[in-house]
Amino acid sequence: MSRLREVIHVVTAHRQREGGGFVVRRPFPGAVLDFVDPFLLLDEMGPADYEPGEALGVSAVIETRTPILYHDWTLEPGADVTTPVPDAFDAFAYVFEGEPLVSGHDVVDGQMALLGPGDGVRLTCASGRRGPARLLLVGGAPLREPVARLGPFVMNSDGEIRQALLDFQSGRMGRIGS
Repeated sequence: MSRLREVIHVVTAHRQREGGGFVVRRPFPGAVLDFVDPFLLLDEMGPADYEPGEALGVSAVIETRTPILYHDWTLEPGADVTTPVPDAFDAFAYVFEGEPLVSGHDVVDGQMALLGPGDGVRLTCASGRRGPARLLLVGGAPLREPVARLGPFVMNSDGEIRQALLDFQSGRMGRIGS
């Protein structure tokens, strides 16, 4: 790795109720950050079983339409690791436990660190911490396409949103079986 990514912005997740009343923490979309291309939103609800991409030389067994990385890191006190992140990816780290350093920048539980250009990121947990730090390191090849959204619909234009609403209202989107 020739150039480590720096933290260019830190966003604190806001809490909101979703669906059946469960609470999520959402760093984006929000008032500060609309999306991190190619990702449209991030909700923290609990543990993840789905981890596409590659880490430490091992590739996930699933495929995605666009190249991404999705790492779930546990950093014990004293941990110091530098991991590659493809230079062409937009990337961020979302902390959901503890207080790690992301490229030398303090980031705490419920905060997301947006990362600048580079080909790697350094993740550390100070040896004096009481417990581990947990974070997601997420990145992907940006699509650089326009984004239009309304409720659960995400398309590329307002016209496509209107068509999706018409399709939904007329039953052309199919049904979920009971």
